[in-house]
Amino acid sequence: MLSLRSLRSSSFDGGGGGEEADKIRRSIQKKEDSLFDEKKSVFRGWLKTVFLGQAALSFFVSLVMVTDPYLLFGKLAAYENLQLETPIKVLGFWWWWLFIVPSLRSRRPKGLEKEALDIAFIATPLVSLVAPAFTKDCLAIWGVNLAAFLGSFAFVTFKPKEDGADADADADADAESGGSSPKNEVLDFVYKSLDFGSGRERGVREYRLEETLGLEQSEKTKRKLKEEEEKKG
Repeated sequence: MLSLRSLRSSSFDGGGGGEEADKIRRSIQKKEDSLFDEKKSVFRGWLKTVFLGQAALSFFVSLVMVTDPYLLFGKLAAYENLQLETPIKVLGFWWWWLFIVPSLRSRRPKGLEKEALDIAFIATPLVSLVAPAFTKDCLAIWGVNLAAFLGSFAFVTFKPKEDGADADADADADAESGGSSPKNEVLDFVYKSLDFGSGRERGVREYRLEETLGLEQSEKTKRKLKEEEEKKG
């Protein structure tokens, strides 16, 4: 049975038209690939709200954990018997990396917000590891994590913008090389490694993930698979 969702403009293209027509076809194909990728990554609005609520709840829970954990865990017999006050306070400032930032990143943000959360995801564990060497005050360490979180957003907001011509040149270079420009390779590697759920954290490329899961393959995926087969041959 023919699926309308799988139809592409190439299915109705009779060919011909010369170089100008080929240019238009490539443009259409690029847009279709982009639309296909967007459809795969669409999140329901309510689910984004759930993640946002989870982040907000985690924020206040972690604040209580580093100030007065007895309010949350005092009724548990193990709290006094195992002397859990200090471990819970330590867990409180680690909450930034374990729950708050990941909850926000699970909303699949884009643009500056995604970049800021990527930086925060790297910065908060570093703060939690290094800060105890300077202070044992868990609330103070929690506050430094908050500062690192807000600082990540300030950094991406106020950092110098690339010149339009330079940005276009970098984009063209990326398109030609099929990847990132050399100056961004390290950051791109780190950021992509943080994109949990896409398959990259397990070393699986996106187009290979489509093939593995039996998903409908985009034209871009088919080209990538064909290139891999040619390289092996």
